[in-house]
Amino acid sequence: MIAELDAQALNSHRATGRWPQAIDALRGTALALHGQRESARALLDPSLAALGEEVNPQAPERLYVVASAAHGRLH
Repeated sequence: MIAELDAQALNSHRATGRWPQAIDALRGTALALHGQRESARALLDPSLAALGEEVNPQAPERLYVVASAAHGRLH
């Protein structure tokens, strides 16, 4: 399902410019859950850095919270 996501199509409906990073965060989270630590880290490190630039600390988006938790379990 994640493989079928199209960042350009998603940007056309919500033009944050962060859809590629959001999709990578989803993919990285899935890889982390399947024990593929290095592949997960390769996606989560840059995607969380990019998504973190827009995080509202009082109300972070669920994707950011979930991906951050998956990233934290990699260390």
